[in-house]
Amino acid sequence: MSLFQSIGSYDNLDEPTPFFAKKAAIYGFVITFLTISSISASLRLFIRFFVSRCPGWDDYFIILIFLITDLLWTIVVKHGLGTHFALMTISQMEDFIYMFWWCNACYNMSMAAIKLSLLFQYLRLLSDHPGSESAQPKLLRIAIYVLIVITSIWGIIYSVLAWVPCVPVYADWDFTASASRYGYGSDDKDVFAQTFMIHGACNMAIDVAIFSLPLFSRSMWATAGRARQSRIAMLSLYILGIISVVCSIYRFVSIVQHKAATSPTFDPTWYGATAIVLSIIEVDIATTMASLPVFWPYLRRNIDRIMITHEVEV
Repeated sequence: MSLFQSIGSYDNLDEPTPFFAKKAAIYGFVITFLTISSISASLRLFIRFFVSRCPGWDDYFIILIFLITDLLWTIVVKHGLGTHFALMTISQMEDFIYMFWWCNACYNMSMAAIKLSLLFQYLRLLSDHPGSESAQPKLLRIAIYVLIVITSIWGIIYSVLAWVPCVPVYADWDFTASASRYGYGSDDKDVFAQTFMIHGACNMAIDVAIFSLPLFSRSMWATAGRARQSRIAMLSLYILGIISVVCSIYRFVSIVQHKAATSPTFDPTWYGATAIVLSIIEVDIATTMASLPVFWPYLRRNIDRIMITHEVEV
């Protein structure tokens, strides 16, 4: 049975509504995290471009992610997410598939971009450390370069697969068109599901590798400074990283559970809601995490100036 032949093959209309398929949950989580990430990204870019005047590659990746996340939530929540696919008209189905094509391609690009932004930020931290020529930072720098290469290859491959899921591309959302299909555009349920699951597994593995690097680096912690506030900022960064990894794992579990919304029936607007919302949250948290180390020192310094009091004896 092909992917689209399985639509409505199982009656799931009486199933309880998944939490992330409820409109209140979709709008509540997406808008909240998007607002936080937008503020964080704006502060980071303001500091890099107008205060320190030293933008780098990591900042340009942040700009890309900033634009993508705005596009993602706007597209996703307004085109049937949280309703049953079988209850839609053919036109509505095609509209959703078209919008999902945009979302999936943007998500793949943004996840690769945010990882590269973090890795380039690690390199910046190592360069700022006075002992950057010693053995440990050199080994760490090699590990970072290896991860940059792996992440770039992974990002390029899956971005191409997402942007060109079939030939011609428009056949992905035009049900009447014939095409050569593969990966995300495959009409084979197993191939379609495996493409999502392999991407999710690689995403988790790279996340764990990236967030593990500073644990083995005294240099990065030393660069953060000895001040208590700086340590707190680094710990906050790690808490955000853990939350991002948890979202990544939870998203992967939801994909495996319903085989990328193909089991027991192909219902992407229903079974895929959890993975889609978690994807947006994951990108937003990662954006905030990448922005925090840049704007926090300047923000803390100015808050300290505001909060300084002077004791005057009369």
